Amino acid sequence: MSKHARRRILAVTMASALTFSILHPALFPTAVQAAEATAAPVTATWNTTYQTMDGVGAAYAFTDSIGMLQLATAGNQDTVRRLLDLTFSEKNGTGHDIVRVIVGDNGGLTTSNTSATSPGLNPVTGLLADVTRPGFDIEGNAIPMRGTSGQYGYKIESYNRYYDGNTDSIWPNEPAHDANQLIPAENFVWDYPSWNQPIANDTGGPTNLLSAPGSDPVVIKNSARTRKELFDVDQVWTMRQAMQYGVKQFYACVWTLPYWMSNSSNSSNVPNKIVRGDTAVIDGKTVKIYYQAYADYLVNYIRGMWEQWGIPITHINPFNEVDLAGGTPAYVQELIDNYIGPTLKKSVEPGGALYDIKSPEGKTIDFTPQLAAVDGTNLAASISRGGTVFAETDPDNVSNKNKYLDVFTTHLYGTVGIGTDETKLYHTGDFSQAPLDYTTAGSKYPEYLTNYKLWQAEFMNQDTGDGSAGAYTQRYGNQNINDAVRYSNLMTNMFTSNPGFTGYVWWSMWDTNGADGSDLIRFVHTNSQQNAGRTSTLTGEYRLFKRFYGYGHFSRFMKPGDVRFDVTRAPVQDINIVGFKNPATNDFAMTVSNAKNDDSVQPLEFTLKNFPAGTTSVTVFRTSGSENQKKLASIPVTNGKFTINIPSASIVTIVPSQGTYATYNGLDGSDGGERDIFSSLEAEGNDNNVLGDTAGNAGRANEAVTLGNEKYLAYKNVNFADGSANGGVVRRHLLYLTAQAKSAKGGKLTAYVLPVGTTVNSTSDIVTNGTQVAEVQVPANAQYGKYQDMVETGDLSAYGHKDFYIVATPNVASGSIVVDRFLFGANDSDWSTAANNSTVSIPGNLILNGDFDTTTASNTTNWSTGRMNNGAFEKTVTGPVLTADNIQSYSGLSRYLKNSSTSKVAGSGKIASRTNAQGQYDGMWQDVTGKLKVGDKYNFKGYFLSMQSRPQSYDIAAENPGDVEAALVYYDSNGNQLGMTPINHRDMPEPYAAREAGDPAYWNASGQLVGRILAGGPVGLTSFQPVSVKIADWHETPNQPFTYAEPNGTAQVVLAVYAKDANIMYADQLSLTPDFMPTYSIFIDGALPANYDANTTDYAYTVQGNTVPQVTGSSNDKEVKVSVSQADSTQGTAVVRFIKGGSVVKTYKVAFNSTEIMSFGNQLPAGWQVANPSVSAITYGASSVTIATYKPDVDYPNSHNVLQFPGAANGNWTLTSKITVDKALSDATLTELTQVGLGVSRVSTGEYFRINARKVSTSIKINNSDVTGGVPHSNTTNQTSLTGTNYYLRIVKTGNSVTGYYSLDNGVTYAALGNASTFTPDFFDNAKINLYGTNFSGATDLSVTFSNVTLSKSLAEPGDADADQLAVEQAAALIGNNVTVTSSSNDPTALSAKATDDLNHNASLLALGVNSTISNDGQFVLTITKGASTLTYNSITINGWTGVDTTAPVWPQGSSLQLTNESTTGVTLTWPAAQDAVGVTNYRIYYGGDLAPITLSGTEHSYTFTGLTPNTAYTFRVEAGDQAGNYSTGGPSKSFTTLTPPDTAAPTWAQGSALTTSAVTETSLTLTWSGASDDTGVTGYKVYKGTDEIASLDGTATSYAVTNLTAGTAYSFSVQAVDAANNKSTNGPTVTVSTLSHDSGNGNGGDTGNGGDTGNGGDTGNGGDTGNTGNTGNTGNTDNTGNSGNTGNSGNSGNNGGTTTPPVTSSFADVGSKYPWATEAIEVLHDKGIINGTSDTSFSPDSNITRADFVVLLVRALGLKADVTANFADVSQDAYYFNALGIAKKLGIITGVEDGNFNPTSEISRQDMMVIIARALQAVNKLTASNDNNALQAFKDASSVASYAKESVAALVKEGIIEGDGTSIHPTATTTRAQAAVVIFRIYKK
Repeated sequence: MSKHARRRILAVTMASALTFSILHPALFPTAVQAAEATAAPVTATWNTTYQTMDGVGAAYAFTDSIGMLQLATAGNQDTVRRLLDLTFSEKNGTGHDIVRVIVGDNGGLTTSNTSATSPGLNPVTGLLADVTRPGFDIEGNAIPMRGTSGQYGYKIESYNRYYDGNTDSIWPNEPAHDANQLIPAENFVWDYPSWNQPIANDTGGPTNLLSAPGSDPVVIKNSARTRKELFDVDQVWTMRQAMQYGVKQFYACVWTLPYWMSNSSNSSNVPNKIVRGDTAVIDGKTVKIYYQAYADYLVNYIRGMWEQWGIPITHINPFNEVDLAGGTPAYVQELIDNYIGPTLKKSVEPGGALYDIKSPEGKTIDFTPQLAAVDGTNLAASISRGGTVFAETDPDNVSNKNKYLDVFTTHLYGTVGIGTDETKLYHTGDFSQAPLDYTTAGSKYPEYLTNYKLWQAEFMNQDTGDGSAGAYTQRYGNQNINDAVRYSNLMTNMFTSNPGFTGYVWWSMWDTNGADGSDLIRFVHTNSQQNAGRTSTLTGEYRLFKRFYGYGHFSRFMKPGDVRFDVTRAPVQDINIVGFKNPATNDFAMTVSNAKNDDSVQPLEFTLKNFPAGTTSVTVFRTSGSENQKKLASIPVTNGKFTINIPSASIVTIVPSQGTYATYNGLDGSDGGERDIFSSLEAEGNDNNVLGDTAGNAGRANEAVTLGNEKYLAYKNVNFADGSANGGVVRRHLLYLTAQAKSAKGGKLTAYVLPVGTTVNSTSDIVTNGTQVAEVQVPANAQYGKYQDMVETGDLSAYGHKDFYIVATPNVASGSIVVDRFLFGANDSDWSTAANNSTVSIPGNLILNGDFDTTTASNTTNWSTGRMNNGAFEKTVTGPVLTADNIQSYSGLSRYLKNSSTSKVAGSGKIASRTNAQGQYDGMWQDVTGKLKVGDKYNFKGYFLSMQSRPQSYDIAAENPGDVEAALVYYDSNGNQLGMTPINHRDMPEPYAAREAGDPAYWNASGQLVGRILAGGPVGLTSFQPVSVKIADWHETPNQPFTYAEPNGTAQVVLAVYAKDANIMYADQLSLTPDFMPTYSIFIDGALPANYDANTTDYAYTVQGNTVPQVTGSSNDKEVKVSVSQADSTQGTAVVRFIKGGSVVKTYKVAFNSTEIMSFGNQLPAGWQVANPSVSAITYGASSVTIATYKPDVDYPNSHNVLQFPGAANGNWTLTSKITVDKALSDATLTELTQVGLGVSRVSTGEYFRINARKVSTSIKINNSDVTGGVPHSNTTNQTSLTGTNYYLRIVKTGNSVTGYYSLDNGVTYAALGNASTFTPDFFDNAKINLYGTNFSGATDLSVTFSNVTLSKSLAEPGDADADQLAVEQAAALIGNNVTVTSSSNDPTALSAKATDDLNHNASLLALGVNSTISNDGQFVLTITKGASTLTYNSITINGWTGVDTTAPVWPQGSSLQLTNESTTGVTLTWPAAQDAVGVTNYRIYYGGDLAPITLSGTEHSYTFTGLTPNTAYTFRVEAGDQAGNYSTGGPSKSFTTLTPPDTAAPTWAQGSALTTSAVTETSLTLTWSGASDDTGVTGYKVYKGTDEIASLDGTATSYAVTNLTAGTAYSFSVQAVDAANNKSTNGPTVTVSTLSHDSGNGNGGDTGNGGDTGNGGDTGNGGDTGNTGNTGNTGNTDNTGNSGNTGNSGNSGNNGGTTTPPVTSSFADVGSKYPWATEAIEVLHDKGIINGTSDTSFSPDSNITRADFVVLLVRALGLKADVTANFADVSQDAYYFNALGIAKKLGIITGVEDGNFNPTSEISRQDMMVIIARALQAVNKLTASNDNNALQAFKDASSVASYAKESVAALVKEGIIEGDGTSIHPTATTTRAQAAVVIFRIYKK
């Protein structure tokens, strides 16, 4: 976080108010600013002009826009349009005018790993190599051979298209030619027949086609694309889009040449920056044929772009950082002068390659390409490599310049350095703080540059001090306003140089690779670059950095053709100005940059000279810490003058109100744009119209807002992106919120997020509907301070675009919190290497290694694998494998690991090889025994990711991931599980939509080609179509605090985390933290110490003056007492102790030191001594003293002259001095070792320490030496050389050690010389500090002047509590937390007075010598003092008065008891605060007749019950009590039935149960059995023939007719019983029987009639309703021949009707005879298109149906329709059930679960199904039955029906739609697909 706040100064609510504030700078209070800043004069002269501008733009090379295509493919076309508007639109964006692209090289070719088992390709045809004919492809075409390459073909060099990928080449292969001939300009990609043909094996996708204006920007084809539509797909698409916005300049550069032109091609076939030098003699002239081919290549690139797409390549550059590849000035000159220049010139002449060529629309080329060079890495490299050719002159050229070159281009890497100064916002290096002028800097900025256009062609923030993935450039200070202003100053100085630059191109516009700092807009990804496919993992969010808006001040308000005019560039220090005008329209823009970062304002008075008539006012656009090109009101121009305030750290552009620019829209959030986390939020700049009402930290009026209890500030549409304030690859989700605020009584500011546009009318709406993401504690203190909290930034929290709210809660109801501003950040403003390689921990986390990382490594320390096994958690298991994994280069989350060169990729916990068994889920656990306190609240948070293994390649996202759950599991001393408390969970969403992998297809480790190759050549990068995969993202658990309780006998508690599936589970950022986190703050004279950190306990403070500062302390813990012992002097130590429950929980020490700059004033200061020589050798200045060391001194030739400070040398101190000698110590006349320096010495023992500058040979060296305990030491190994006559030295004493320091930069920084020297304490008690000079010369005198002599000193007291502090603490312990008095009044003032009097007459307190006071200011405050010690306690209570308190607490109207976390054995209760005149002291919870109530303190408002009895009804009631023992009555209450535990017991069969047969025929028989038993009821029977299930019957069936048997065959049959939980018996009865043979028929008895229809009625299986039994068919007539008898009469319809009823046939193999009761329903619904099978032949009737699928069936069956305007948060728009759920939601049929979710993939319970059915039938007026709870009395499990479902279940039972199984309704059981079909069929027929 920046130490210097940024300020939007001119906060306004009306345009007139803004105008006034601009014209009339505000007056500042003298306490903050001594006087109003004087307006600096600025003169703008219209007619004095300089260069004509080309514009500003950005680069799109290396597949930047592939991300845009991916976003569109994933359904985010609106985001793509938004980013295009922001980039290219002038009215609604930043209006870029230059697009820089790469001329693609197609990548390299390699024969590595090609073999007969893994052949490569023929690059000309795109066909695989023929392994039977090495050197040919599979159609017999020869493979180009270079050396020995090509026998098995080539594999294309791998590029990641989502991380700096390469681009297709227009000329991928070398045409055939003779060695002594020029290479023919043919065989370009568009020359191949495949160019415009649909590709046979392409399946469609994004294209480079241009969509119509206003339509979706990316054209996505669902059919085969052509080569043309895919060629260079991202860059061509970008250029065509830019043209649609009006961009006319396209700058193409060559990074590397196609491999066959490169000088590396003969060996490696890798593209290179240098052209091959092969020669041929043509027409008697030696020609470098590849140089000429390269020139033709560039011309034809221009030709192809125009002829194929109408894209004008207006600027072409053959080079890009050629200096890095060894390119020489001669090489550059030869290419330009002999090949590229002439070829380009010839191409535009009649007959040339570019002459009169036409675009696809028939437009003739209308531009002449300009030749640019040399794009060196930095200015020096560009001058070095391009100097020769650019310095050439041509007399025939008007400009007398090189006849071919037009634009001089350079990069700035190394010319400009990264800026880390956060007080003055500049880069380092050339151009950073001032322009360059060739007249004064000709060596680095030569005069010949005046003949050319000058472009800065590539630059970005780039590290120079650390190689750790951009550790410095990614800091928050390089993404916020600091960065924007640095670049604004840089560009201003480049444009105002002599000559001035005319163009500027940023690298790059948008991207997702590498590190923040490289682009203006960054795509948000899941931090999961999946390898080897390197899939694009974009989420659809994006990050707009402040530099985007700052850069936009130039791209938007300076256009091609504009002319720079004269304006005072630097009217005052750190203000920089540049102006541009359009000569044709008289539009102009003046951009002002303020490099100060001190919360100040600089007024400027502009004088406009010779400006166009009608310039009567100007309009202002401003980017500041809190604004993004905010459009401000107009300012009148009077007599050519106007005055404007320029806030520090801001960029302001001034345009004429009458011009075009003034019609542009502002881009700020208040202008309808968006806010972001790189901007501050000003309190008075809120979006809910709360006006500023008090002075802010800077002292200016109305810049802060006073918030009372539950008042709030709103900030709409804040783009949190992925919550990353620091762009480090391992700092995802690292975001802090800092409040600059104050509060006399303290309080908290709670931050919430809601979906954008959510209606909010009250604080209750925010708290109820929002998600809390931060809570900033503001300690009690009257001055502003900065207080912060870490922000929750997972997908449920501050993620993406959200409305942001801050709610105030003062500690005292009548109190308030004053807020100046809110700042985001990453706490990374320490730019040191040490800070760069450090970790950040979650405050209060009880979990060890919750992020699986250390600073430099990843591990799973403290974690073990375990298994949730059907309700029991097993701590020791085999199978699952736990590792710290980087997830296929997923970077983990590790927002707590800062970048370091040794740890770029962060790990996460990974569990693989997880079991796949019913009810068993592998996970991980950690022992947390003893870490949680019963009754305290805690919160578990975690981030999870679900993947599935794919052995043939890399792991991919898991579909239908199971829920993740966290629980506390309790064990006794024997390891037996006592219970378990679920503490959080997350229904894991589905993965992101599939998209193409990043590599252009690839060969895996086995040599297999993954992906496909598009048919037809030649091979290009887009010829390779990669696999498409779905992408997983991290998902957080919600905030879900719980109150800790544990069963009796608990000996061990573990935290268990598991996912309810068998996928690979990843976990990260796991934390278990107290819900209440105490904070501790100390203040020095009302201000926090600099760099205050609650974990830093020792502080040093330099006192200015003689007044001892006062130290105070504050805590948000009301039970804490604050004890302070003040320092007794400006060199003493203050001690602050925080005490709770009699224990000191925190101690802080503030060691004061006094700093004195010695003022000699023509005499020695009081107490100083001249130790040697006489006083006459000393002379004085106002701030200096001079010692003369003369030749004739008494001790000559060892003249040692010393001045001594008064007093001893004890304490801690620092002595610093500038030492000046009258001749350099290296002077030849001085003797060896002559020296001057600082020291500390004790004469009595001869001990000393010195640091000095001394003569050593002919040099001046720094040396330190000492004598300790009689032993001398001298540090000569670390000597450092000095020059001149001024030396800067320092001694630092800490404890008993002293260290010498020196400075080489005139006292700016100091470095230690060697190690510290240690002395005894006695030494310092008697030693003196001194200044000295020693002259060993006999030939010359030496004078030594000591100036700026500064001594900072502290007594270095130990900081222990003294007697007075111990006394006040002892007194506080005696008093306790309350005082009892006898008073006739309960008036607080009277009570406090009485209590004070009683305390001060208390004998025990009098004995301690303390004075006690109880004051009242909305609360009672106890203050105890003695001497310089004070103890304060803000929660003291006073009890008692003569009148008895008989008034019980009361409950506010509408108070209710809320139940959450319902389980089989527990529930969490939450209630509002009760009210009492004296105060609520406790709450009692009643929950059973004879059970003792649970008593809690009056500050608790929730409680979690555990250990309750499952399936048992409880009634809970809460009552409030006060100190007098009065208790409320009629407190909030609620009844609750604990959930039924999972049924894991299978039905059983009584001993002797038998399966009997009857009616055995040749083809059928009847099975009969006695019923099984089950504790919850048998719900079905399954009949097996052998091992094949042949029937599934309801729980009332006791027989089954088996048909379709084979005559004379033995069969084995068995029956098993099942219950509602699908538990199945294993010991059911069996029988073996044989059917009759054909010859056994004697005509006896006809076959049994078969006529009974299959019943369609009730549900089946688990809890299904029983249908009516069909009547048995009548027996047929006897036939003597044994033929079948006549058909019996039809049986009545029933569920599994008569025993002889044949099954209804089914189109599904797994339905038919097994599910006769459901067959008709399934078939009818399937025929109607209402229900589908799980495959063409399967229905999966036994599979449980999900919540979403059931709603889909219901919507289809009832034909429901509605306009879908909203849906649930966890329902993806591309989900097949999106519309159905949206319709049901719109009609009120479904309402979802918590947090706006629906849990679509969860299994639906029967009672939920019934609720949804009832609502649906009511919606279509098909349910008339009213609620009748009596309808449920027939069912023994009626009490298990949840309260929310009872009315619906009863209505359906009464209506006859639900019948149950006769005894039970099974409300909590799941529903199978077969059951659901039957119910839907019944509804369908209704």
